[in-house]
Amino acid sequence: MLTSTEIIISAKANHGIMNRLGNALVREKLLPVIEETEKKLLLLLNSSCQLVLPYTYSGAFSRYQFETPFYIEKNGETIPVNTCEQLLLLLKVESSLQITDELREELINSRDNLKLAYKSYEQKVLMAEREQIKSMLQFLSTLQNGDLPFSEALVTEGHPLHPSTKTKLGLSEDEVQRYAPEFQEELMLKPVLVHRSYVVTSEQGEPLLYQECPAVKSAAEQTVSLLGERIEDYHPFIVHPWQFEHVLPVIFSEELEKGVIIPLAADIPSSATLSFRTMSLTSTKVHAKLPVNVQATSAVRTVSPEISVNGPLLSERLVPLMNSIDGLTFLPEAAGAYFGSKVPEPRSRQLSYILRQSPDTYRKEGEVLLVGASLTSLNPLSGEPVVMDLIRDFTGKIEAAAEDVYTFARHYSEKAAIPLLKALLQYGAGLEAHMQNTILAVKNGQITNVIMRDLGGVRIHKETISHHISLEGIRDASIFTDNISEANSKFIHAFVQNHLGDLWFTLSLTIKGVTEDKLWDITSKTLHSIADGSHEIFAEKVKTKALLSMRMKKSASDYEYSTFANPLDSREG
Repeated sequence: MLTSTEIIISAKANHGIMNRLGNALVREKLLPVIEETEKKLLLLLNSSCQLVLPYTYSGAFSRYQFETPFYIEKNGETIPVNTCEQLLLLLKVESSLQITDELREELINSRDNLKLAYKSYEQKVLMAEREQIKSMLQFLSTLQNGDLPFSEALVTEGHPLHPSTKTKLGLSEDEVQRYAPEFQEELMLKPVLVHRSYVVTSEQGEPLLYQECPAVKSAAEQTVSLLGERIEDYHPFIVHPWQFEHVLPVIFSEELEKGVIIPLAADIPSSATLSFRTMSLTSTKVHAKLPVNVQATSAVRTVSPEISVNGPLLSERLVPLMNSIDGLTFLPEAAGAYFGSKVPEPRSRQLSYILRQSPDTYRKEGEVLLVGASLTSLNPLSGEPVVMDLIRDFTGKIEAAAEDVYTFARHYSEKAAIPLLKALLQYGAGLEAHMQNTILAVKNGQITNVIMRDLGGVRIHKETISHHISLEGIRDASIFTDNISEANSKFIHAFVQNHLGDLWFTLSLTIKGVTEDKLWDITSKTLHSIADGSHEIFAEKVKTKALLSMRMKKSASDYEYSTFANPLDSREG
């Protein structure tokens, strides 16, 4: 029998995924909206059946805060829809949407893992009460270099609009709680040696992993000595513990048997970041992006062999440009390698890595580092979004009024939006600045630096960037485009819609008297200070990814888009 807490958590998780599904149905125009009455949308399922979605708030990009249960109206009856299972069955039976068994499994998995995340949040509530945490920023400042990992663990909800936000197909419930960042588990990464005749790497000289993890080098030296081999003939790789247990013994069995791949008797302590497969290596200056053959949200999280070796090469040329922009730091990808020959094979994605500089490298005295997604996550003690603590520190006021929020929005636009827009205008670089990739350096309530991670997600206009750096020798073409609109779209989707959209939506829900229109007006005027009003980011309509449509077509890379009124349009600075 479920406890009262478990019943509440179950209802919250159902609501969380149903809210995302409702938004997807409306935003992606998967079902026609036939009527919008006061705080209620009516969607047409078929000629005799309607889906009723009650809501409390609507914002930019046609985003709604729905209430559950939903309802169906059919043959004069009104029937509540309380769970994800009921909603998905209804869509499958009564509409023309393709709700496959695979999609249903993915979405129910997302809901079930959201339940686990909520349970973890309840543990943080108890911790906050025990530690008497009032201001999350003040608490983070006491953690020294533990502030960023804790802020990542605060992100309970994941992507605010993606119905597959918590999907981790391939992991058991125990494994989700072991490997997902919100559970704050220490993870032991597994180092292995790979014979250099099977390695393509960006590195020359001593591998960076040996420099950062002397215990790995010591274990490697002992191992090759016992085997009568030379350490120079092998290259060290890091393997995620799940990958080490489930993938290596299956698809690399022959290489393990022949000694082409040699596991080392050493562990590398780490913690998961929000990206799940990117690990923060304890007591080092690096993070490691590693393949995990599991579907997390939309895609199986392997690592592209091309970007593993081209990322460091591109970092050498691109990062100095990005970091020349005041208030912007892009984390360099320092080293990478993959299993295979010069032409990657299918298995190369399963045994590869990228070492990226840790954000702590760029921390200045007195700064707190927190991931952007934590701003719209709840403080476990107050139940308010963490951004409210930032606003209080920024204004010096315990109770923030609407004008205080607007003052903060102007500061946020100047310190976060302007540097990212400069990267686009000056270098044609649309950075993937959604909440997960953006790390904020904060001191005394003020944003002092915006730190960006994940080079693989950027889109760079080839012609613009070629005026500043040489592209010779960089083989991976996926981040480059001949169409400047693709770089602009990356800025719009990742930063404007996903990042600012979630932040402004949350603030307008939280503080009485705050309106999204005013927040967007402030942002638009700020951006107009450095960009001409004819720029594509101010267009009347903008496109953003249609996330559920992509899942219905089983695509994570062939994008589907929805078109929305642009909240930055017609707001002259």
